[in-house]
Amino acid sequence: MVLVTPENTHQSRLVRLLRDDGPRSRVDLGDVLGCSPPPGRAGPPR
Repeated sequence: MVLVTPENTHQSRLVRLLRDDGPRSRVDLGDVLGCSPPPGRAGPPR
C-alpha cells in the first residue's frame, strides 16, 4: 500500500474521490473537481 500525503486542498479532494469512488477517467475527475476546460476550449490536439 502506498501512503499519499496531499500537499493542497485539490490533492486532498482528488485522493478522497479515488479512495471512496474507485477508478475514474481523467475527464470524470476533471469535471468533478472543476478542472475541465469549457466545451470547445480544450486547446489543440497533442
